[in-house]
Amino acid sequence: MEPRPKGAVGRFRPKRWGSGTRSDRSRAREGARTLGRIGLFCAGLLVGAIGTAHAVSESPFPPFVALSRAFVLIQGQYVREVDEKAIVQGAIRGMVESLDPHSAYFTPEEYKLFRHDLEGHFEGIGVQIGVRDGWIVVLSVFEGGPAARGGLLPGDRFVHIDGVDARDLRVEDAARLVRGAPGTKVKIGIRRAGVEQDLDFELERGRVRIEAVQSRRLDRGIVYVAVQAFQENVARDVERALEAAEREGELTGLLLDLRDNGGGLVSEAVAIADRFLRRGTIVTTRGRDGKVIQRERARIPGTRASLPIVVLVNGRSASAAEILAAALKENGRAKLVGTRTFGKGSVQRIFEQADGSAIKLTTALHYGPSGETIQARGVEPDVLVEAVDPDAFAAAVLREPSGGEALLERHIEAARRAAAEEARFFEDDLQARVAYHLLRSELR
Repeated sequence: MEPRPKGAVGRFRPKRWGSGTRSDRSRAREGARTLGRIGLFCAGLLVGAIGTAHAVSESPFPPFVALSRAFVLIQGQYVREVDEKAIVQGAIRGMVESLDPHSAYFTPEEYKLFRHDLEGHFEGIGVQIGVRDGWIVVLSVFEGGPAARGGLLPGDRFVHIDGVDARDLRVEDAARLVRGAPGTKVKIGIRRAGVEQDLDFELERGRVRIEAVQSRRLDRGIVYVAVQAFQENVARDVERALEAAEREGELTGLLLDLRDNGGGLVSEAVAIADRFLRRGTIVTTRGRDGKVIQRERARIPGTRASLPIVVLVNGRSASAAEILAAALKENGRAKLVGTRTFGKGSVQRIFEQADGSAIKLTTALHYGPSGETIQARGVEPDVLVEAVDPDAFAAAVLREPSGGEALLERHIEAARRAAAEEARFFEDDLQARVAYHLLRSELR
């Protein structure tokens, strides 16, 4: 993006009112000149944003006049000197964030952090957060990070961060508070489902590298792949995990875990879907009045169209994760196991500004291959399996052991090792165990 030439927008600095010996008429004339300059400034913004493509039937200026009057009032009457830049940023932030929960304004510093997230590395505690019913919620905890070592869990709600009340806090502000230089500490309060009292943590920040894709080869040629976030190169990493499994032996099935995945780059989700679809629609994007903006379809080359797939989802699977899940389910390529997904089907575009700031604006909605929107509906699983408390599930498995042959003395040892390996991997995860056995049943 070319930098904006100096003076293209201009700065306005009206003199302070309420002091000196000028007459009211002089001050009124000065105020009128100031409002005129601000009106031109606002008109310039409007033309720059809309261009000449659309005719405007009504004058857009009354709202901007009200905004200019407020600016002049603050600058002239506020008890202390004001920071014009901060006021303008606050006005933009207020306009954007009054639209919906996902539209946002980033200062230059906030935008740098946002871009680092997408690149997969940042300095902080190692969690992905989002807003749920006014609470800042942990969507996922990245393995090996300070939060994982400290005991934070997906679903935890922030009560406070370094003494700042986290209720109704902007997600960008929460991210800024938990981040910081490696070695520094942050105190947070957490409210956890099923725990009566709030929990307090003191975590030491670190440099976190997000390993978005984790994989493990199971028995009978099944590979388990968990995608924690759709950052850059995730589709490549998923393919590498499958290729690595093939080098170890036959690849017969994929157990794809999208639970607690809050989304990210839609392009990466589309690329993953394309690897498993020979044909069909992956996702359709519609703007105002239902107009189709873009339709992503599968391509024939390089596809794994016959590989059996079962996908794990839950109520924290959102955005790009839902697009991938819907594409595989509605094209008949995978069974979904778990609970209904979050339902975040809106599209945000990033509009970079000349000063390094950016506006993230909701511009469209995503629709699955069936033609149904994901927004506020989510994706229903084929097999509904609620999450079960890990301790309770592990105890239930111990009380009700399966595999009578494996309990006999001097049984065939190889069968025992395979059963033990599977049991250890899914020992406290009912959803994963159901999905695993569903996938195995499709291999028979």
